[in-house]
Amino acid sequence: MVKLVAFFKRRDGITPEQFQHHWRTTHAELVVKQQGLRRYVQNHTLLSAYAKGEPAYDGVAEA
Repeated sequence: MVKLVAFFKRRDGITPEQFQHHWRTTHAELVVKQQGLRRYVQNHTLLSAYAKGEPAYDGVAEA
């Protein structure tokens, strides 16, 4: 078995809310269709963390 850990940063001009919505819906729907995938986990940066400044990543995925 292989485990993939990917760190995501949203594109310029995309709000954290827009990024999280797209990642939870459109992106997730594509990922779970991958043959052989046994598990998919998304770890989102808390929206409250953005008040302290721009985080290094907007999320981490595990597959």
